[in-house]
Formats: sequence, C-alpha cells, structure tokens
Amino acid sequence: MPKRVLIVEDDPDILMAVTDAMEEEGYEVSAAFDISVAEAMLREGMPDVAIVDHGLPDGTGDEFAAKLKAGGTRKIIMYTAQAQQNIVMKSIDRGAIDYVLKGTGIDELVARVNKHAAAA
Repeated sequence: MPKRVLIVEDDPDILMAVTDAMEEEGYEVSAAFDISVAEAMLREGMPDVAIVDHGLPDGTGDEFAAKLKAGGTRKIIMYTAQAQQNIVMKSIDRGAIDYVLKGTGIDELVARVNKHAAAA
C-alpha cells in the first residue's frame, strides 16, 4: 500500500511540481492550496507524511502542523521560503520534523520525504 502524502502549498507551480515528484516516487498524493481545503481532505484519513508551506492564504503552516500532529501525523516537513530562525523554531515546536527551504531542489525534498516515510 503506497504511503499517503499531503501537500499544502499556495503557489500552483510549486504545488504541481511537488505533486508530480511525489507521484513519480509512488506516493498517493493529496494536494491543497490552503488550510481549509487540506482540512477537508483530512476527513479521508491522516497522511503518513505532510509537506506544508508556512505562508498560506488562510493561516500559517505551523498552525496547521499542530493540527496534523494532534490528529496523529508525526512526519511533517515544512517546505517554505521563510528562513527566519524564530519561524523555524516555532514550526518545530508545533510538530515539524524537518524544514526545507524552497531554494533547495525538489530532489532534496523528495529524498527527505523518502527518509521520513521509511522511518518507523
């Protein structure tokens, strides 16, 4: 059974690129452009791994990470352009296990998702 990945990203080009990369790796992908759409997708079940942007139209990624963690998702990766130390620390405090800056190539993001998805 493929691992489920939820991607929450408001930039349509990045959302499509990350979705395509995850599907090529064999993941079952749910993609949302904001938190409200992502929350609706959670009714179908919690993802094994979540990739979440920090700056979303209807809230912050770290707020959503806290909801995911409360719901049982333990593998949350922030994928964002926000490099400020306080934002990184807040995201980690709220449940993120990894933090990848958007200047990083998608191949590195995929490698990190693979690593976390494979961990028990």
